[in-house]
Amino acid sequence: MKNKEDIIRRAIVLLALSDRCAMERRVIEGISHPLEEREVQRLAIKNWLDKNDYYKNTTAEEKMIFETQVFEETNEEILFKQNDYECLEPLLWSLGLISNLSDYDGFVVQDFHQVLGFGRNHSLKALIDSCDLKSRREIFVRREISMLWYWRCLELRKDTKGISNALESIRRIFGDVYAEMLTNEKAFDFSKNDFVINGKQVSELNIYEVEQLSIIAEKRFYAFEWICTDFQWDDVDLVC
Repeated sequence: MKNKEDIIRRAIVLLALSDRCAMERRVIEGISHPLEEREVQRLAIKNWLDKNDYYKNTTAEEKMIFETQVFEETNEEILFKQNDYECLEPLLWSLGLISNLSDYDGFVVQDFHQVLGFGRNHSLKALIDSCDLKSRREIFVRREISMLWYWRCLELRKDTKGISNALESIRRIFGDVYAEMLTNEKAFDFSKNDFVINGKQVSELNIYEVEQLSIIAEKRFYAFEWICTDFQWDDVDLVC
């Protein structure tokens, strides 16, 4: 299992990565930014990571993104990597830096720059001291619940939506203990025996809603799986 510093370093890199990916957009939060300004910002993000000794914690793919110049034409592959922002909440929650995890009904939009002290007066030591790492059991339970969400999304991608009774399938495939974990999961409706999003049973979601939910579920499971194992970030293998 990862320690506080490991998790903080990974969170910082993911936050910076999201900022870099955002530079592929001309309009950010309703404000138009010229190409030159976005390229200057890309370099500033990379230099900040290097100055604060975080650049060594980036993966080969992330280094490529940070080092790729911003051009007039949007790089869709880089922009898509902004979905990794969904990994941040599990990391910050495990560190005790945020109280709750968002529901699975939409992408995370909260700004975590202040939470991670991302800026001029950044201090890794102060950040480590401010963390209250969750217990191994708390983190492992959330990892297993995130795994069930990920599994349910895999089932949704099947032509038949996979299953008619998610609770029964969870008991059969994973065991009663996993069904019991869902007791306090407000997004699992026991009257419908399935996960629900905005009051809608997930088997009723349209193709676009399933795609969004699948990204959220995969990223959350990925983050928790990384925390709970000895894998490097780019070596995590998601298995249900």
